[in-house]
Amino acid sequence: MTIAGGMVCTDGVLVYADTEWTATTMKIQRGKHWVLGGGSEQIKCVIAGAGDEDYLRLAIQTFWAELNTGEKRDLRTGDAIDALRKSITAVYTNHI
Repeated sequence: MTIAGGMVCTDGVLVYADTEWTATTMKIQRGKHWVLGGGSEQIKCVIAGAGDEDYLRLAIQTFWAELNTGEKRDLRTGDAIDALRKSITAVYTNHI
């Protein structure tokens, strides 16, 4: 089970996740969250996840691609939520 969360604070945002990865025959300690770079200058993003890392990375790439399509304007929270929803749905539907 992965434990992850986030909080918006007056001086920033806190994102956290446990560090235990479970493989078939072993458990290792390794971070489950990534600061995402190279996407949009308008948004800074951190993501925490569980499960297959390849699928997580594919969803992240799809998320950035979705955010960078369309007209150039100020991004809103709803734009990020829509891009996240589309990327997760696309990876799940096409690969899982």
